[in-house]
Amino acid sequence: ERILSLYFLSRTRNAAHYPIYRAAHELDLAGYLRAGFDREDIKAYLWNQQAWQLACGWNDPQQRQIPDFTDEQILERAKAHLMEFHYIGFAESFAADSKAILANLNVPARESLVPANVTPRRPHRNDLPAATIRLAEELTCLDAALYEHATDLCRQGLGRRPFAAGD
Repeated sequence: ERILSLYFLSRTRNAAHYPIYRAAHELDLAGYLRAGFDREDIKAYLWNQQAWQLACGWNDPQQRQIPDFTDEQILERAKAHLMEFHYIGFAESFAADSKAILANLNVPARESLVPANVTPRRPHRNDLPAATIRLAEELTCLDAALYEHATDLCRQGLGRRPFAAGD
């Protein structure tokens, strides 16, 4: 859903601002997803982005890039870094997770917490052809494994730890 959301959001933005926006204007969804394998300017935004950001990310002091790691190294680093979080939240439970995090920080929550950058009336995964779904799944296989790991941590009570003073 993350890369689908990015595609449809990018189509609403000025194509001149970023290559990812331009690609969304120029390509249909399947072409955009295929570009996530071939074009470095697109791959940087699509290919296993959640796992990559937790593993190393764009602001690495050593300036390492995706090709500097194997897929296994990216996933293992992402899992290890996930353990540094006190609270793991999910898009599906955004409102409850946001309130829990704010309460843990002693920050009053607003009456209603609304996710930002939501593109209304966009297709979702189950609305797409099987071939397009397979492309999206290939682009996010490490993200899917990381998501499964995160849900397992939460089931074990390790993804929802209270904050301690000084954390």
